[in-house]
Amino acid sequence: MNSYNSRFFFLIALFVFSKCGSNSDETNIEDTDVTSDSNLEDTNPEDVEDTNPEDVEDTNSEDVEDTNSEDVEDSDVEEDPEPLPDYCWTDLRVGESVVFASGFENKTEGISFGPDGALYVSSGDELLRIDETGIATHFADVPTALGFALTSENDFIVASIGESMNASEIDGAVYLVDAEGSSSLIVDGIASPNFVTIMADGSALISDDFDTRVWRVTRDGEMSIAIEDIDSPNGMALSPDRARLFVASTFDSPGSITAFELGENNLPEGVGTVVGEIGRGTTPDGIAVGEDGTIYVAANMKNWVVALDPATGEVTRIADRMGSPASLAFGVGEGFDPCSLYVTQLFGTDVLRLAVGQAGVELP
Repeated sequence: MNSYNSRFFFLIALFVFSKCGSNSDETNIEDTDVTSDSNLEDTNPEDVEDTNPEDVEDTNSEDVEDTNSEDVEDSDVEEDPEPLPDYCWTDLRVGESVVFASGFENKTEGISFGPDGALYVSSGDELLRIDETGIATHFADVPTALGFALTSENDFIVASIGESMNASEIDGAVYLVDAEGSSSLIVDGIASPNFVTIMADGSALISDDFDTRVWRVTRDGEMSIAIEDIDSPNGMALSPDRARLFVASTFDSPGSITAFELGENNLPEGVGTVVGEIGRGTTPDGIAVGEDGTIYVAANMKNWVVALDPATGEVTRIADRMGSPASLAFGVGEGFDPCSLYVTQLFGTDVLRLAVGQAGVELP
């Protein structure tokens, strides 16, 4: 069984357990209700639904309805929404989404913009380059590629999750992919590397959502522990002032987002502080931070993208029916909307574009 199938069945089992094993209320999530049904249906074509096995459809129907009842506060669409910044595209309202690219039979997960202004995604054992028209071409071979990030050297550091989902089987690795698409091993010895965040000193933080540690890896292969104890760390992102690191916990019960203060050595220090909980069974995955500090979270088992205010802990669902969203990246470069999130799908075959009304934090 390949890593994607293993990951799929693990997520399904965890989701069912979370629904049946607790009677506690989910986190209250404000519903902005900004998208129209017709637009959302357009963004999830039949090929996405075909790629979701019956188990997925079961978890994306009544289960979603249960969380969108009395515990979810509805808010009306603003009749006169605030004007968008001049640099934002205006073809979509905030919360609306469209299919940007499609036809990815091996699914997509990791996402990043490259030095050439194109969008890159991981799919199976390769990285794909997607131009501004949505046309995808092969860029690099990386075994079981998941998360990756652009460095200041204009290359990518890529997490290779390995074939096994057993934390005791250490078969993951971290690769470097240069601007020409050539890949080389940086280091192995991490069980299931998942998400990559580049720090100011050029090192990479690597999460493993089947572990409790986040690793620091340098370009020359030095590896150390950056965070010792956090439940199932996955998506990571820096705050606008680069003083804190936010980490999503995929498999902990409340779906926590934790903030770690960065010390003088630019590494997380001390015990993190939970700044928000997305809710039981939401499996928060990739995250991205807007320029105002809002944390956008892909809740893939609910098909949601939500916005978290780390100052108050308030969670607002800005889009649903997103087809198992996995990773998020703000648009960068000509031909891409800086005020939209580009979204991969864990079980689907599309890359979506979701308008959020602001640009993202500039990455290191």
